[in-house]
Amino acid sequence: MADGTVGFGFLGSGNMARVYADALATQVTGGRFVAVTLGSRAATLGPEYGADVEPDVASLLAREDVDVVVIATPHSTHRALAVEAAYAGKHIYLEKPMARSVEECDAIISAARANKVTVTVAKQTRFMEMAMKAKELIDDGAIGDIRMIRAVSPFSSFGLGMDHWLNDAGEGDCFLDWGSLPLVHGLRGDPGLRRLRQLLRDGRALAHGRGPGAHGQRCHLPGAAVL
Repeated sequence: MADGTVGFGFLGSGNMARVYADALATQVTGGRFVAVTLGSRAATLGPEYGADVEPDVASLLAREDVDVVVIATPHSTHRALAVEAAYAGKHIYLEKPMARSVEECDAIISAARANKVTVTVAKQTRFMEMAMKAKELIDDGAIGDIRMIRAVSPFSSFGLGMDHWLNDAGEGDCFLDWGSLPLVHGLRGDPGLRRLRQLLRDGRALAHGRGPGAHGQRCHLPGAAVL
C-alpha cells in the first residue's frame, strides 16, 4: 500500500480466516485486513474487521491495495487460487497443507517463481520448542523406529458436522492435514511412515478421529508402540 502498510486480502472466510483477521487487528503493526471474498461468512467477517467484501476472486486480486493474499479455503482449491494470485502479482500466505499432491505444490511454486512473488505456508508450529525437541529425539535415534503416530488436538471437534468439507475424502487423509505438521515433517523419510501411509490408503491401517467432525486423527499399525 502507498503508506507502507501491507494490505492483506483473504480468500476464504471460515475459522482460519477469522484467526488471521484477529491477528492483523490485535497483534500486527504495519499490516491491515483490506478485503475478503469466498465463503458463506465473508459478508459478516469483512465489516466486523473493517474490510471490504468483494464479489469474487478476480475483483479482490485486481485491487492495488492488496499486497498479500491469504488463502484459507478447502485443500482442493489451493492450487488454482494460489496460481491465480501469483499471476496477479500478489504474495501468498497459504494455509496448510500447501496442496493435495507434489504436482500441485510444484505448480504453485512455478507460478510464484515466474511472477517473482513469495509463497509462505502456515507452518509456524514447526518452530515451537516442543516440536523441535521431538524432531531432535527422532533424528538422534532416541525413540527408535516409528511404528505409530498419534496427533492429539486440544479440541475434540471444531463444532463441524460430518458433512463439512474437512471430512470429504477428496480433501485428503489424516496424513495430508495433520501430516503437514512439524513432527511428521521430521519423519517423512522414515520407511515405517511410508509403509503406514500405504496401508492406510489400502484400508489395512486405521485412521479415526474423536467425536463428530473431529479434526484430530489416529493412524496406526496393529501392535505398534505409541509415540
